[in-house]
Amino acid sequence: MTATARPGLFWAMLVGLAIVGVSCSTLTGCVTSRHINWDFVQAVGGIRVGDPQPVANGEWAVPVECDVSGLTAVTTQPSTLNSALVVKDVQLQAQQGKIVVWVITCVVTDQHKESHWTRSITLKGVKQGKYAVQYLNPDGSTVELRSVEFHL
Repeated sequence: MTATARPGLFWAMLVGLAIVGVSCSTLTGCVTSRHINWDFVQAVGGIRVGDPQPVANGEWAVPVECDVSGLTAVTTQPSTLNSALVVKDVQLQAQQGKIVVWVITCVVTDQHKESHWTRSITLKGVKQGKYAVQYLNPDGSTVELRSVEFHL
């Protein structure tokens, strides 16, 4: 069967391929997203979790910095260069008297272009007190980073 024998099918397939092509750059970041392990974080320069600052209504802003390019020493000298991945997100959660943090990377997309990530993450419902800060690996194991105190 040729494209001229079924022109409706040809145009439907062409439109479908165009939609897939346009979506591909958006979907690539989703398909290639990866929660990276501690060894990789250390190899590209580390991660820094700063001291929490009270905001409003029981919320806390916690500054976090990381760089997955391997060009910046955040907390340790990088040993690996990386040009393919960028930071998609950094997650921070309060769990049972500790704060866990982890980094999610993806390949460069229109929405995700930064390898260096410096932002404050807002935590809600955290009671005042001292918390251990840990990096959460994809396998569920953790690495102790430091302790922080939430206080007014």
